[in-house]
Amino acid sequence: MALISVIQKQFSDRDSLIDNKTILDGISLASVLPGPMAVNVVAFVGYRLRGIKGALLSMLAILIPSVMLIMVLSYVYFEFGNLPAFEKFFSGVLPAVCAIILAVAINMTRKNIRDPWQIVLCIIAGTVLMWFRSFYVTLLIVFGAGFLGNIIYRKNSTVIGETVSYSVFL
Repeated sequence: MALISVIQKQFSDRDSLIDNKTILDGISLASVLPGPMAVNVVAFVGYRLRGIKGALLSMLAILIPSVMLIMVLSYVYFEFGNLPAFEKFFSGVLPAVCAIILAVAINMTRKNIRDPWQIVLCIIAGTVLMWFRSFYVTLLIVFGAGFLGNIIYRKNSTVIGETVSYSVFL
């Protein structure tokens, strides 16, 4: 989530290469796809900016440093993991990661959730995820929220004299 926040700040806020709504769409899509969400979001942004080549290059650029770091940390852990100093170090990393994820979630909430219905949907989705941790529940929440959003925010549009109603699945 920290990487996703950096991507959002750099590409949306600073450089204005991609709008915030598109990045949020990428985050939604990445959350239901297999694999690490950050890599999926990076590939999505790369694809939106430069097509297939951009997606592949951005995936490689994010994966190679991560793999190298994991290899070094694995070596250090297996060589020195039994030392009391390293045990205390690794015990402090988990709360720091949780704080980063919480800060990113709060920042994204402040930027994107403005309507009372969105707040209600957010609270319901968060509560359901806290009680039922499953991939299928996540899929159900994404499609259910999309369906409810379609009902709540339904707009009619006139296209060449015809009234067209937006629909997600129909």
